[in-house]
Amino acid sequence: GSESSLLTALSSEDDSINYQNHLVSLGIPVYGLQEQLDQLPRCVIQMGDDGKEIGYDWFGNGVEEVFQTAEVDADLIKKFPLIYLAICEHMFATRVAEEVDDSQILAYNPGSRVFEDHQYFKQIQQRANYIFLNEAEYGHLVAEGFVLTPKDLIVKPNQVAIITAGKRETTLVSQNELIKVKPEIVTAIDETGAGDSFASAFLWARVQGYPFETCMRIGNLLASFVVRQVG
Repeated sequence: GSESSLLTALSSEDDSINYQNHLVSLGIPVYGLQEQLDQLPRCVIQMGDDGKEIGYDWFGNGVEEVFQTAEVDADLIKKFPLIYLAICEHMFATRVAEEVDDSQILAYNPGSRVFEDHQYFKQIQQRANYIFLNEAEYGHLVAEGFVLTPKDLIVKPNQVAIITAGKRETTLVSQNELIKVKPEIVTAIDETGAGDSFASAFLWARVQGYPFETCMRIGNLLASFVVRQVG
């Protein structure tokens, strides 16, 4: 329902070019890093007899190295009122966050990166307006003593943290609020992309001016559509 663009690593292979063209056909401009790859890694998803995802493996490499050394186009970053940092290489994510100014919104979803290095998470946490975690990621931060309660994720005024928990309640915390919302109960086939779908819908609703609880419900609704099918 709103305009968006993608900044990512690209390669010269047909699959990468075709996917880029597909996104452009949907009205989503794609900005590639200056460094190109000969081939992007492949993710092979393992499915059980019941049709549900049971695991996945990555084949190929090179993306980490590209992101580690990639220059951040500050002028490009400043074009957008909202920057959503999905899971990506730590150093690149930090450099992007440093280019976001106070007139922009920075949303951060570290994904599995939160298990690897708390220092990078902490650096971006200091700058982010919105932080998205799932229950496993939040649980790891608690187990490591990085936080004790969801409130500890809030380190500056006007910051919001959201913790999704699958079939359990979604939790939102800020300096002055604690909101819990029950999810949409559906039969999940493939949970790939559920977190990013929740975050995108939540942020869209927030930009439209909806209150937090409504944003959470809209996020849960979109995520419930995504997990009902593979892909």
